[in-house]
Order: sequence, then structure tokens, then C-alpha cells
Amino acid sequence: MRPGALALAALLVLATAGAAAAQEEDDDFGRAGPYVGGGFVWAFENFDLDQVRSFSGVDVSASGSPGLDLRGGYRFNRWIAVEGNYQYYANFDIDTGDADVFDLRAFSFFASAKGYPLDGRVQPYGMFGIGVMGALLEDDYDLDIEETDASFTLRAGGGIDVYVTRHFLLNLDVAYLITTSDMNFGGPADVGTDVIPLAVTGQYRF
Repeated sequence: MRPGALALAALLVLATAGAAAAQEEDDDFGRAGPYVGGGFVWAFENFDLDQVRSFSGVDVSASGSPGLDLRGGYRFNRWIAVEGNYQYYANFDIDTGDADVFDLRAFSFFASAKGYPLDGRVQPYGMFGIGVMGALLEDDYDLDIEETDASFTLRAGGGIDVYVTRHFLLNLDVAYLITTSDMNFGGPADVGTDVIPLAVTGQYRF
């Protein structure tokens, strides 16, 4: 083989290897680095209203709530990430079946650890976090009833990240928020405020 042809072949091999390495780097979806995101959440209520029913003598129920989700975190490697997550729940209706009686607005903030078994374009994960949930209870009859309470809360769940590009992904996750104590809101009966938030977000990875 002529020296010129040999040099050309070597250049082609190097170029191909460089392109492959660049492609692998571009597709490094499990890389380390920070991320931010936000989107929407629907919180399914799992309230414990037994004390309220016993005290009032009426059948009280609650609805789920729409809300917003904000989050940011850091991916240490292909396996582990930590995340701060804030969710706002706009309105849980509490009613007697015939009429709405109270509105409950709430928020939660968590610091969570996330574990990823896969590092491709589609990445399922599990998560566990600790945080706090706070709530504001207001009446629907202009009686100026407005009470707040908060509880230390645990979070367990999982989700899936789907990468659209190297930097942008779509996310779906669901969790169970376990309040460690019931909320009282200054009344004669306690209310259990466990919720199950289902969030859909977009995220940007730096």
C-alpha cells in the first residue's frame, strides 16, 4: 500500500473512532451533572376523615387537587441522584356530599434520593425522600375560618425519564406521601392528609 493511501486509511480510522466517541458522549444520558425542571401534578387524596365524621355525624369526603411541580437536583453518576422537589396543590374540596364545606390548599417540599438501574434514553427510577407538608383550610361560606397546620412527611415512589435530546427529557413519576402525624387545624378533630401525587414534568440537564 502506498504511503499516501496508508495515511488516508489511518485518517479515516481515526475520524470514525472520533465520531463514534463523540456520538457515545452525546448519548451519555447517565452522565453526572445538575438538572432543573417543572410541570404539573394531580394529587389523589387519601385523607383519613374518620374523626371528622364521628364528631360531625355527617359523611365527609374529599376530592383530589391539581397543582404545580418544581424540582432540581444533581446526578452523581449513572446510578444515583439527589433531588429537591416542591409541589403546590391548589384545591382539595372537602364536602358532605350535598355541598362543598371547606377548601384545603397544601404544599410539600422534599429532599429525595433517586436510584437508576438503567442509563439509556429511557430510565426508570425509584425514590425515597423526607420533607414536610403544610396545608391551609378555609371555609366556603365566608365565615372567616382559616387554619393552617403542617406535618413531617415521608415520600416513596418511582418514575421514568425519557430523553428527547441529550439535554431535555420528559418525566412521569408517582409517589405516596405519608404524613407522620395528623393535622388538626385548631378544631376538635384530627385529619390525616396522606396524598398520592402524579407529576408530569419537563427537565433540562446541563
